Order: sequence, then C-alpha cells, then structure tokens
Amino acid sequence: MIRYETWLRPEALRWPMWIDDQWQRIEAGLDAFESKIGTCSATPQIDEIALGALLSYLDFRFPDHPWAPRRPALQQFQESISQRASFRATIPVAPSGGTLSAVPRHR
Repeated sequence: MIRYETWLRPEALRWPMWIDDQWQRIEAGLDAFESKIGTCSATPQIDEIALGALLSYLDFRFPDHPWAPRRPALQQFQESISQRASFRATIPVAPSGGTLSAVPRHR
C-alpha cells in the first residue's frame, strides 16, 4: 500500500499520515517476527520463504527505511535465507537507467 501511495498516486494527493500509519504497522509486524524468529530450516517452510521475500522486498523498494539495525535475529535470518540458490536467482534488479520512474505507469 505504501508503494502505491508513494509511486502511483500524484504527490498532491498523498496522505503522509496514512503512510506513517502503514509504516507503524510494518514495524510492529517486524518486531513480532524478531521476537519469534529462529534459524532458517534446512528446507525452508512456506512461512520462512514468505518472510524472506518480504524482507527482500523491503530492502529493494524502501532502502531508505532500514529495518535490520534494530532486529539482529531477523537480520541473521535474512542473511541465511538469502544465501539459498532460489533467493540468489530471484534478486530483483531495477530497470535500466537505475530508477523505477523509467517504468511506464498504468492509470
């Protein structure tokens, strides 16, 4: 939802308080994962794959909003699962030109 609000919605129509509220929800979710996370299984389960994908998405789409410094267990989990061949093979890459604004927007 933050991605939509900050990339597709015209700046004049964005709701900063709504964006802040979404970040608070994300932060609370990450804190919950931090308190419960263990090590990545030898054969990751669907919840581990989903969490790894989520953390990779946050790193890719929101590099200016670091989640890891306050969550060492989650960071260790992400580092572990990111070493798997399936994760390395699917690392997202920004379009040529280095900016996502070069991607056509659908309206």
